[in-house]
Amino acid sequence: MTFDFLQPISDSVLAHNELQPDQSLGKQFVKHTVKSGVPEIKNGSLALLTVKEQRTPFGKRTEIFDASAFRNALYPLFMGNWAVNLVDLGSITAGDTLQDTEYLLTTVVEELLKKDCTLIVVGAVQGLTYATYRGFDRSGKMVHLAHVDAKFDLSIGEEMVAPEAYLSRVITQPPNHLYHLTQMGYQSYFVAQEELDLLDQLHFELYRLGALTSDIRGVEPLLRSVDLLSVDMKSIEASALGEVNEASPNGFTGREICALMRYAGIGDTVKVAGIYEVVNNTKSNALAAQMIWYFMEGYSLRTYEEPTAENPDFLKFNVPTDVEHLIFYKSLRTERWWLQVPKGNFEQAARPTDKPLLVPCLESDYRKALDNEVPERWMSAFRRSMQ
Repeated sequence: MTFDFLQPISDSVLAHNELQPDQSLGKQFVKHTVKSGVPEIKNGSLALLTVKEQRTPFGKRTEIFDASAFRNALYPLFMGNWAVNLVDLGSITAGDTLQDTEYLLTTVVEELLKKDCTLIVVGAVQGLTYATYRGFDRSGKMVHLAHVDAKFDLSIGEEMVAPEAYLSRVITQPPNHLYHLTQMGYQSYFVAQEELDLLDQLHFELYRLGALTSDIRGVEPLLRSVDLLSVDMKSIEASALGEVNEASPNGFTGREICALMRYAGIGDTVKVAGIYEVVNNTKSNALAAQMIWYFMEGYSLRTYEEPTAENPDFLKFNVPTDVEHLIFYKSLRTERWWLQVPKGNFEQAARPTDKPLLVPCLESDYRKALDNEVPERWMSAFRRSMQ
C-alpha cells in the first residue's frame, strides 16, 4: 500500500537539517519529501510518524502539534553507534473527522506490522493510542499495552468510566484483542478508587509513580514483553516541560522518562511507541526528541531471547516454596531473568501454544523466592492466566 495520504516534511525543516553535521540524526533518516515522495520501507525499519490532530473523542481541542518545531529539536541530535534503518514518514494531517484521522493511523500501523517494522508516533492527543491499538487487529496477535500516565484515562468529569475515554474504548470496544495492560506511574490523588477497583478486577498491573522511581531499573521487565507503548508527556514533572497547562509538579524526571524509553526500546516485542500530549514549546520538544533518541539507542541493542531448559545460554533454577514450586531462567548473555507461570484457561485461549508462560522478572524476585516469598509478578500473572 502507498501512503499517499501522508504529508511530507516541510522545506524549512529540510533546510535547517542541511546546516547540521553529517553525524547528526537528521542526516541518517530516509525522509518523506515533496521531491522524493514516501520512501521505500524496508523490512525491520524503525519509522517515525507525527500526527497533526487536536481533537479528542469527547470534544476537547488541544493546540495543534507543531511537527516542524519537533523535528528541528530531533534532527540535530547526534547519531549513536546504531545499525538501524531509520525512516521519517512525515505527518498525518487531521481528517474531516477524528475517525478519519484514526483510520489513517490504524492503516499505517497495520502496514508496518506486515513488514516487521517498529513505529514511533508523536502527537498532541493521547487518544490516538486507540487507533494504534486497532492497527494490531489483523496481525492475529493479542496486544500487551503499557500506559505511562499519571491518570487512568477511563473517566471524564463525573463519569468514572466514560465510553469516550480512550482506555475505556481499548478495554470495551470489539474486537477485543487486549491481552494485558500495564499502567505505569499513576499518581493516587488523580485516581478514583472505583477506577483502581475496576482495573484490579481485570487483573491488570498497576504501578504508582513512587514504586517505579525508587529504582527506575525496575521498569525493564515490565516493558520487556509489551507490544504497544503509550506515554503521556504530562506524566513528567512540570519543571521538565516548560510552560504546560495542567502539568503536575510531581512526575517522572526527564532522566527517568528517558531511561524508561531506553528500556522500552530494548524490549523484545515493542512494535509501536507513542509519545503524546507534546506541547509547542522549546523544552517539551527537546525532551520528546531526547526520549526518542533513547528509544532508538535501546532498539539498537535489542537481543531476542527465548528461555528454555535446553538452551545452553540459560540457567534454570528450581525454587520450592511453601506455596508453589517456582522455576526461574537466567540469560548468560544479558543476565535477564524470567519466571515460569502455570497456564490457565485465559492464557491458553489468548496465546495458544505449547510453550510455557514466561514472565520477565528481576533477580530480586529470585532472591525473594529463596526466602520463601512468592514474587508479586508471579501472583499477578497467575491470577491473570487462570481468570
